[in-house]
Amino acid sequence: MKFFEYLNEWEKYLSKLLEKYEDKKEDGDYTKYLRQLKSIKDVRSGIFMSVNLFNTIKNNYDNTLNNIQNNKKVRNIYPIQEIYKNNNQVFNIIEKAVNSRELFCLMGPPGTGKTTAIVEIILQTIKKNPIAKIAICSETHVAVDNAIERLNFEIENRNIHCSIMRYEEFKNEYDNENLNIRYKDYIDSWKKKLESAYDESFRNKLFNEFEEHIINNKKYHKYICENSNIIGITCNQMARFKLDELDDPYDLIIIDEVSKNTLPEILIPALFAKKLILVGDPNQLPPVFCKDEIETMSEIDTNLQNELIDNSLVDKLFRNVDKDTMFGMLDTQYRMEAKIGDIVSKCFYNGELKNGTEYSDDKSIYWLDYDTNKRFPYNYGGELYNPIEVELINDSIENLNIDSDTSIAIITPYKKQKRELKNVINNNEKLKSLNIEIDTIDAFQGKEADIVYFSVVRNTGSTRFFSNIKRLNVAISRTKKRLYMVGMSKYCNKVDILKNIYSSSKVLI
Repeated sequence: MKFFEYLNEWEKYLSKLLEKYEDKKEDGDYTKYLRQLKSIKDVRSGIFMSVNLFNTIKNNYDNTLNNIQNNKKVRNIYPIQEIYKNNNQVFNIIEKAVNSRELFCLMGPPGTGKTTAIVEIILQTIKKNPIAKIAICSETHVAVDNAIERLNFEIENRNIHCSIMRYEEFKNEYDNENLNIRYKDYIDSWKKKLESAYDESFRNKLFNEFEEHIINNKKYHKYICENSNIIGITCNQMARFKLDELDDPYDLIIIDEVSKNTLPEILIPALFAKKLILVGDPNQLPPVFCKDEIETMSEIDTNLQNELIDNSLVDKLFRNVDKDTMFGMLDTQYRMEAKIGDIVSKCFYNGELKNGTEYSDDKSIYWLDYDTNKRFPYNYGGELYNPIEVELINDSIENLNIDSDTSIAIITPYKKQKRELKNVINNNEKLKSLNIEIDTIDAFQGKEADIVYFSVVRNTGSTRFFSNIKRLNVAISRTKKRLYMVGMSKYCNKVDILKNIYSSSKVLI
């Protein structure tokens, strides 16, 4: 499928979806889909800030570009953050990203320091051009907050004068009346500039007028945000900006956790960019579609969801771009105990992911096994769960010799199993003092815990769910110290990856 054919599929789908919301135009989702559709139409009509960027995206998607146009004179740079001063191999990737022209794909497997790399790229960009306009975007507020928090820390410690703004997460993300922007960093930066230029009495008068007429006037909020050096914002929120109101494109837009973004969620910020850096891991989960979205896709074509995912912009760009000038992989993980890291590397990264962690003397991979003639999962109104695995996990945690500082995550493919686990674990008085989070695999992507339990649930039927290596990758790579697989081995060993994990585990029956 070519790029414009892919745009056609998205346009058809979003147009159909909007028909369902004709009577619900006050719904935030209606505004979101409308803006996403507009981004598709803008690209088709050639309405974007950088023709070169969109030609690069299109031609790399179609795999018809020799990428000569991305080459330019390499500028030698030197590490700013201490972590890179003795790590030439990783810093070479940062240098390549900084020197790239329109597009760069930075692949970051679990625990490889993507946020640290993002901060270094921004610091290097500001060092080269102190008035550069930069946006940090993601599908989630959490990813944006993490990057902004780290960046704020580095900038304050290095006494760098630049304004950083963060669009707040509001109750109704698409209600302009609720638009609320955090001013602290902007004002602090502004005051520092005034200190060297004017005497104290004039500064105080100027600041009082600023506070009275601008800080408390919402019509200036968006203006200040658009005119800051650095802005943190979700991809969909950036649709608030209007191309014809911007004097210049953003010098750099970075989209973090990009594999979780749909095509329009990537295009919305890309419309404003001179240069785009995509940060993420195509080997982790793709975007999640809600019930209405899936139903709409099925009405158009039963295979449409697979078409939209299988022809993902992220997958194609990460695969097709020139590996010498437009791609880099952070290949050392610092999250997982080394034996767990070895499994993740072997099963999901062709052995290319290295360990920056030590091998523990203790066993780090366990398998809670059972054998039964009962067939699971139980089907409860179309929802699936397995009470045996709930009991096994509950008993296992009771026997852990840990304190409340040790984080535990219990993850599972099915929502009903999540609810059953919560019901049992949260009502167990012995576990009240422990730090336990229970969720689905999809919802836990991007998070981590010291100890992770993975409840397989199934012991019969199709193994298709577990043939999705992206989902298994997310499930297994969330842990830092110990991994507990919970499932009936007779069934799980039908799946090669689960069989590999089982053979590396200490089996507990």
